[in-house]
Amino acid sequence: MRYENPSIHDSLINLKIEGFDNIYVVPLYPHNAMSTVVTTQVEVLKIANEIYKEANIKFIEPFYNNPMYIDAMANSIQPYINDNDIDKVIFSYHGIPERHTKKQIKLEIIVLNLQIVVNKAT
Repeated sequence: MRYENPSIHDSLINLKIEGFDNIYVVPLYPHNAMSTVVTTQVEVLKIANEIYKEANIKFIEPFYNNPMYIDAMANSIQPYINDNDIDKVIFSYHGIPERHTKKQIKLEIIVLNLQIVVNKAT
């Protein structure tokens, strides 16, 4: 998260001291939402420009539709689905403002991928 410790600033300072010039930033969320992933990318680049201009920073792209991610999610819920008599699976996630869904990826794509996860798990 952007607001926790170690901070982005402290982390970049430590990476600079340790001599790491190639830095990969991995989002905590598989999708690309302005309220989480994009704002973090903006903040990382802003701070890096101030304190570590020589850093080569790359951001991992959204991975909500990556087959390995889908398999991992399906495998993580499979024991709970197969061992119980379940009528439906309900997903809860970090909500985002509706205006962000219009600017970013379509929510239907994420829902479709969640259905793939459930289908693989059952």
